[in-house]
This record gives sequence, structure tokens and C-alpha cells, in this order.
Amino acid sequence: MTDIIKGVEEKSSDVLMHRLRKDPCLERKNCEIFLNELDAVEAKNPTLVAVGSCVETILKRNFGGHFQVIKIPHYANYISKESYRKIVFNSVSSASLTTKV
Repeated sequence: MTDIIKGVEEKSSDVLMHRLRKDPCLERKNCEIFLNELDAVEAKNPTLVAVGSCVETILKRNFGGHFQVIKIPHYANYISKESYRKIVFNSVSSASLTTKV
């Protein structure tokens, strides 16, 4: 698990998304760092799990043509642990996950 945008202290995802629209270079730079992280762990054809809608937007915009991206709700959502677990399980189960070595 890693942050797609690093080194930016912003609690509001809406404000962060606005900042990324104004400074696309910031998003591009962070996506390059993310690709380096994938290379470091030798990920081959990974399925990216986006925690929240904003992360899903960023991942699909930058990697949607290369990797499968599935979204799960952010863990800070106000739902029970049981409901969250069920939503995550259903999201991951419905994705066509394949392992390639």
C-alpha cells in the first residue's frame, strides 16, 4: 500500500484534486515515482486497488490503459467494519484478477 501523491500535506481530497488540475506536472512526477515503486517490487501486470474515488481518478487517468484499476471505498468512510469488509470483498472478487509470474 502506498500513496499515489507524496509530499503534499492536504487533508481535503477536493483541494488536492484542484491543485493537481492546476499543476499537472506534480501528478506526472508522482506517477513516475509510483512506477519506480512497482519496478522495485518487480510487479508484473499489477491490478491497482484505488482507495477512494480521487485515487481512482488519478490511477485511471495515468494508468488505465496499462493496468486494471479497481476502486474500494476509503477506510475513513462512516460504515461498520463488517459492511466495509463486505464491500471490499465484493469489489475485489468482481474484478478479473489474474496472477502472472
